Amino acid sequence: GGQAGQLKLIFFTDAMHHIIRLCRILRLSNGHALLIGEHGHGKSSVALLAAHITKSSVQTILDHNGYTLNGFRDCLKRSIFRAGIERRRTCFVIDGAHIVDESSFEDLSYVLDTRELRNLLTPSEEAEVMVYMQASMSAGASEEECWRVFSANVRSSFHIVMCMDKRDPTLQQRVMNHPAIMKNCVIDWYATWSTSVYRNVAEYAISKCKAIPPDFIQRLVDVSVGIHRSVETSATALPPWVETDSTSGHRVARIHTGPRDFSAMLELYFKLLNVKSTELVQRKALLSNGLAKLSLIHTSVATLRSSVQDLEAVDLEALSAGAEEAFRAAEVLGKRLAVGQEVADQETEDVELLKSEVEAMEFDGNRILEQRKSTVDGLITLKARLKVAEEVASSL
Repeated sequence: GGQAGQLKLIFFTDAMHHIIRLCRILRLSNGHALLIGEHGHGKSSVALLAAHITKSSVQTILDHNGYTLNGFRDCLKRSIFRAGIERRRTCFVIDGAHIVDESSFEDLSYVLDTRELRNLLTPSEEAEVMVYMQASMSAGASEEECWRVFSANVRSSFHIVMCMDKRDPTLQQRVMNHPAIMKNCVIDWYATWSTSVYRNVAEYAISKCKAIPPDFIQRLVDVSVGIHRSVETSATALPPWVETDSTSGHRVARIHTGPRDFSAMLELYFKLLNVKSTELVQRKALLSNGLAKLSLIHTSVATLRSSVQDLEAVDLEALSAGAEEAFRAAEVLGKRLAVGQEVADQETEDVELLKSEVEAMEFDGNRILEQRKSTVDGLITLKARLKVAEEVASSL
C-alpha cells in the first residue's frame, strides 16, 4: 500500500464527472464511496487521482496473491491509527477482486459504522490508542472522552473507496450481508464506455505517436474502435461457461472486453509500429548504401565511356600503318639477327678447329721435346763414361 507511481490518464467528460464527484465525497466527514462498474473502466485510477487532489495519503491493496486476512487487518488498522491519532487525511482504496476473505467486509463494516469500531481492535490495541490520545489531549481526559475524539478523527479523516465489478456474481450478496456498506457509502455507477469515449481515447493516444502522419489519425481511430466494438459484440454472443471458484464453488463466467483491453490493443499496435519503423529505417539505410554504390558504378562507367570516345577519336588507319611498318622493321631485324647467328656459328666452328690444331701441335712439340731430352741425357752419360775411360787410360 501507499506505493507511488505514474498514472497515464486521458480525461473525457464522464471521467471528469467521476473525479469531481469523488473529490466531494472525500472532503465530507465520514465520506466513503462505493464505485461500481465493469473491470478496467478506471475506478482505481479515479480513486488515486481524487485522493491526490484532496491531499490524502493513499493506502491500497494491490497484491491479490500475497495478502491474507491478517495482513488486510493490519493494513486497515495502520490507516485508522494514522487518521485517528495523527489526524492525517487517509484514503483506503480497495478493489473487490483483491479481497480473499469475506471477513474483510465485516472489518470494513466496523470502520464504516464508527460506533462499532472497537470490535475491530484487540484490548492491547485499544489501550495503545488510549495512551496516544491521552498524551495529545488535556490532562485528566477520561477514556470515553479519548475514544470519542478518536472516533471523531476517524470519521473526519479516514475515507474508504471500494471499487467493485458489476459483473461479479457475489456483489449483490455481499451488499445484502453487510448493510453498513449501503448505509454509509455513496454509490457512484460507472457506465460502459460509449463509442465517442473510445474515439477520444484512441485519438489522443494515436496523436501522441510522431510516426503516424496527421492525415492517418482519423482512419486509425475508426479502425481501432471498429475492431474493439466488433470483439465486444462477438464476446457477448458467445455462450457462458461454468468455472470452479476456490471460495464460492461453481459460477458462471463470460468473456468480457473493456477499456483495459482497448488500451492493450493500442499499446500492441504502437509496439508493432515501433518494430516496423525500425525495420524501415534499416531498409532505408541499406537502400541508401545501394544507391551510393550504384552512383559509384555509374561514375566508373561514365569514365570508361569517355576513354572509349577518346580512343575512337584517334586515326585508326594511321595507327594500323605504323603498326605494319613496325612489323616489317622487326622482320628485317629478325633476318639480320639470323644471319649474324649463322656467322657466329661458323666462326665458332673455325675457332674450335684452330683450337684442336693447336692442341695437336702442342702434343707433338712435347713429344719431340721429350725425345730430345732423352738424347741429351744419353750424351751426358756417354761423355761422363768417356772421361772416366780417359782417366783410366792416362793412369796406365
